Amino acid sequence: MLDILRMDLVRMRKMKTLWILPLIVIVILFITAYATHKTYSYATNVQELADSLDVELEGADSATLKSLLESMGGSTVNPLREYASAVSANILPLFLVIFVVLFANADFSSGFIKTIGGQIKRRSMLLWSKLISLFLYEILFFAVTFAGHVISEAIFFDKLNFANVPDFMRFMCVQFVMYYAVICFSVMVTTVSRSNMLGMVISLINVLGFFSVIALLLQNAIRAAFEKTVDLRHYLIMDNITEVRFHTTDVTKPLIVCGVTAVISIALSMLSLEKRDIV
Repeated sequence: MLDILRMDLVRMRKMKTLWILPLIVIVILFITAYATHKTYSYATNVQELADSLDVELEGADSATLKSLLESMGGSTVNPLREYASAVSANILPLFLVIFVVLFANADFSSGFIKTIGGQIKRRSMLLWSKLISLFLYEILFFAVTFAGHVISEAIFFDKLNFANVPDFMRFMCVQFVMYYAVICFSVMVTTVSRSNMLGMVISLINVLGFFSVIALLLQNAIRAAFEKTVDLRHYLIMDNITEVRFHTTDVTKPLIVCGVTAVISIALSMLSLEKRDIV
């Protein structure tokens, strides 16, 4: 198992997309930091800043809100909250699944599976090695992009306010677990189909939330046929992930849905490897 894992990590290290994709994300975060800085700089008064940030002044404690907005005016920003917003907006997972699909099917196209497939007792070891490698890549991906994000905001803002660290750590741990379920799903689609194109299309459709549209169509069909209302979106992995925000306290249902999705995806991937003639 360790030898297979070592070979997977070597193959991963040789892939150019290992660093290209995080670099693209860092460029996007850099542009976002620049745009945020410009937004704060152009705001000449509290009301203008509130409008640019889509903040309602009516019904709020004006003195407290004024103090808050003025503290944000062009010099101070919270990189933790900004990074959490980027994660919630599905910017990062979009590039994450691209690498997952390319890596998951690379062993088939390179002949690695055919070379080693007949030399091991259980093909499931190939899958576990791949999943462990992608777990390590997810850590690298989030760490590198977060570092790039902090550096970007340090360039444009005079002061970085690292408030709410415990909330940020809890949020990122939950997001890390849930997005690993997305990784498992992408690996399953690519492994079963053995096609980069099909795996990429379905994975991107999943991350971009197009399954929600399909769920709505099915809901309408079920309502018309059986006069029953079933919200299928409650069981979609990306819909549950987007429900989790920076200060969300109850994450039980999203974690359960993601956990079930991960288990089913791993089981289907193992079944596909065992049944297919890969040697």
